[in-house]
Amino acid sequence: MVASNEEIAEAVGVLFENYWIVRERQRYEYHLIKSNERELIRHLMENYGLKLIVRSHFIKLEKIPIQAKSWMGMADFNTLMEYALFCCAMAYTEEKGEGEPFLLNELVEEIELFYPEKEGLDWTNYRHRKSLVKVLNKMVDLQLIEIIEGNTNTFAESKEQYEVLYRISKYSRYFIRTYPEDFQIYNSGRDFISNERREKLADYENRVKIFRTLLMEPAILRNADNESEFYYLRNQEENIRHFFEKFTPFSFELTKNVAMLTLHDRKAQYDTFPSLKSLDDCFLQLVDYVRGDGLEYNAYGEMILTSNQWKTLVGDHAARNRGGWSKKDQELSLDKLAAVLLEIGKTWGMLRENKLGNITIMPNFARNIGRYPAGFDSLYPEAYKEKMKTQIDD
Repeated sequence: MVASNEEIAEAVGVLFENYWIVRERQRYEYHLIKSNERELIRHLMENYGLKLIVRSHFIKLEKIPIQAKSWMGMADFNTLMEYALFCCAMAYTEEKGEGEPFLLNELVEEIELFYPEKEGLDWTNYRHRKSLVKVLNKMVDLQLIEIIEGNTNTFAESKEQYEVLYRISKYSRYFIRTYPEDFQIYNSGRDFISNERREKLADYENRVKIFRTLLMEPAILRNADNESEFYYLRNQEENIRHFFEKFTPFSFELTKNVAMLTLHDRKAQYDTFPSLKSLDDCFLQLVDYVRGDGLEYNAYGEMILTSNQWKTLVGDHAARNRGGWSKKDQELSLDKLAAVLLEIGKTWGMLRENKLGNITIMPNFARNIGRYPAGFDSLYPEAYKEKMKTQIDD
């Protein structure tokens, strides 16, 4: 039986929004994909250059980005140490067989051997223990390991009094991608990534690279290096729009400097901007304020600000709009508000910050807008305006 466009669209959405589909947890999603396996394998390879792995107990789409971005990591991890500990823990579990038990203290001892900067790891430090707890909880959540007895969180409270028994899950050995070559031929991780990217992308035409980027990143932004891609986007705009409307729930938008996919209505299974978080609304109001500020932009629709100019911009925006914000958001200091809004913008590719602290407002920033009704400013408490003016002057 041939899969309908709706089934393909639903399956593609599930595959892109989940690291993998575990049969025991997601029976409907597993059977949806399994029943359309052949068509999905062809569809995903032809249009995105991505490999679909189907096993009896899980399904996984190997979602390899065209170019890795800082926001593509694990949302639960905040430090390099947490990523390093995760890799060390995975190296330890890879040496064990499915269902094999191990103790937390055994893992701790092995991590000390694997960790790249041994002098930088100190289990008497609460933050280091807390990082390992976060890593282990993530591994449990990903179903890489299972807790047989004990509580992982006890390790964060005490280095001495803890004992937790785990076992290796049947999914663990499938988590990390396999490679045919020996990693020792590379001088560094950067060399490996460069070679991987060069070899893989050489096989793909513009269409595949563009389609994959559209689904995996908030937007494609025009620059000096991708003029050929935008030439393709302009010439194939109608075909691209038809494809995504047919096989995904998204609509395709193209302007001079931005190509992106959008949703007409918020859907729970997708991470979208704006979300229901109040600070996203605050960010939308900032867009409206910037649009009316007369800032100059370059040939690619970018506006470049110093850190002080950014803070002033945020302060002016807050003085104008904060009367309608939640009490928690109103009480943010100017420095904190500027930092939070910057992080939101960086996460969604609307802002960039260089090593000097200069901030670039990207052209997709202007694709959003939010404002209060006319006359709302008459309701602003003067105390809030004065507070922000004082912080800016300081």
